[in-house]
Amino acid sequence: MKEKGSLDKQTFHYLTNVNETVLRPGRLYLLPKVHKLNTNQNNAESKMPPGRPIVSQIGTATEKIGHYIDHFLVPIVRNQDTYIKDTTDFINKIESLKLPSSCLLISYDITSMYTNMTFPELIDAVKRALEDTRAHIHKMIKIPIPDPTDLLFLLKCLLENNVFEFNGHYYRQIIGAAMGAVPSPEICDIRMHEITKQILCLYEHKQNILFHGRFRDDGFIIFMAIEMRQTDFSQ
Repeated sequence: MKEKGSLDKQTFHYLTNVNETVLRPGRLYLLPKVHKLNTNQNNAESKMPPGRPIVSQIGTATEKIGHYIDHFLVPIVRNQDTYIKDTTDFINKIESLKLPSSCLLISYDITSMYTNMTFPELIDAVKRALEDTRAHIHKMIKIPIPDPTDLLFLLKCLLENNVFEFNGHYYRQIIGAAMGAVPSPEICDIRMHEITKQILCLYEHKQNILFHGRFRDDGFIIFMAIEMRQTDFSQ
């Protein structure tokens, strides 16, 4: 990539300036989902909240590659029509809408979004996104943009080499993007955006969707009921 001019001097130095003696596998730990604490059970073990598995890639051989990939995927995600940056962005968007008081408010959650997608599925989705938004990315990236083939090769290396340690044993993830890897949210966002668009394209009442936003695996839809289609809510 350096010989082809895809990497400038600073980026090449960042990616290759690694102390190999301190590299280590990722580490898996659990974040307790305290909002799902079961307080109805009597014994202490059943009251334990479920854990969200996180694989920290800090100090791993793929950490800097992940940062590099993410640099090119963030503009793609921000360009999605359903993109929600954070809570403030969500509030600002829905406050600006003029809606009928009886419209339907719908929320949805995508189950295990990060870990339910195959490597080829994710790589192919990123490939299509790069082809569709390459011109847009050029306006937002200040470092040389690599050939899509090289970027996809790095993405494949990242996904297939999530090696981590847990409780004295070593594992390699064989499906999904690691929760804890820097580009995982963007990788999964890109594929999930495709899926939701495919679903809504088949929906016969899609014109009644007045708003659709999504932050990672949480979505929100404002829907005008079928019988209200002719209602004037411009006021």
